[in-house]
Amino acid sequence: MVSASKAKRLAKRGGAADKKDKKGAASGADEVAAGLAKVNFNGGDSTNDELQAHMLRTSTGVLTSMKSSRDVRIEGFTLSCFGKVLISETTIELNFGRRYGLLGENVDIYMLAEPAPPTDMTGLEWVLEEAHKELKRLEEQADEILTTEGPEDPVLQDIYDRIDAMDPSTFESRVSSMLYGLGFDADKMTKATKDMSGGWRMRVALAKALFTKPTLLILDEPTAHLDLGACVWLERYLADYDRILIVVSHSQDFLNGVCTNMIDLRNQKLSYWGGNYDAYVRTRAEQETNQMKQYNKQQEEIAHIKAFIASCGTYANLCASQVAQRFSTR
Repeated sequence: MVSASKAKRLAKRGGAADKKDKKGAASGADEVAAGLAKVNFNGGDSTNDELQAHMLRTSTGVLTSMKSSRDVRIEGFTLSCFGKVLISETTIELNFGRRYGLLGENVDIYMLAEPAPPTDMTGLEWVLEEAHKELKRLEEQADEILTTEGPEDPVLQDIYDRIDAMDPSTFESRVSSMLYGLGFDADKMTKATKDMSGGWRMRVALAKALFTKPTLLILDEPTAHLDLGACVWLERYLADYDRILIVVSHSQDFLNGVCTNMIDLRNQKLSYWGGNYDAYVRTRAEQETNQMKQYNKQQEEIAHIKAFIASCGTYANLCASQVAQRFSTR
């Protein structure tokens, strides 16, 4: 049985297909012109804060993954903050359904974390409002793609899948269960966010990020504000995250329980490793051991070649000396 919302979308797709046939495909030049028209070259509408943020953080790269693909691939990626290059000319490759742990040297920069704002709403009410906003955004995005690209656009199906998975009829019960897992009891459920500490408002913000379930979710030290029970719940929840997850954590146990792959940032380059943190440590140690053995073997071969060349040189000098002696005795 087709739901009312899905039937409505199918009707829209049919209407959009008719319009698409009448309108015809836009030329590549028209698409480029439309894209350029949206670019603000002179920055006249930008605020000073936006300009300053842009100056402090810059990134470049080329998105090479297919439009219809759920995977992400960016080649030639470079990221700099405060004038310091953090990542240089490397490849970002993230596969749908994988959970990545990001490792690397700590960078001494200021990162602004955004907890839930202090309002008169409870944590439950705020997450519900944000969930409805996300649902509306997805529906508007689908409508825009239907109008501009037509019903056959490959991105549409992913958006429709996300809309169906959100299921507004179960919002309240699912958000309540999520907040309970993050440590909220009955008393905290009814408390306004303005009366919560920063740590508890961070939990509310985390619940919102988990509930909206984006295609790419990046979490930086998600267990920092959690007690043991909430950490255990979060680890179990993220272990089943079926989209793309990147997590930064100092907890090896957490990385072992959540991650399917590891990304190592060294010397401004990214390297990719299969398995959790312990598997990464073993594999990297084996690789470094093999590299050291290979290096030592190469050094032995170089020393042997040098000794051989030196002996050949000594033999040649001896022969030349003997020839010279013969000529001098004649």
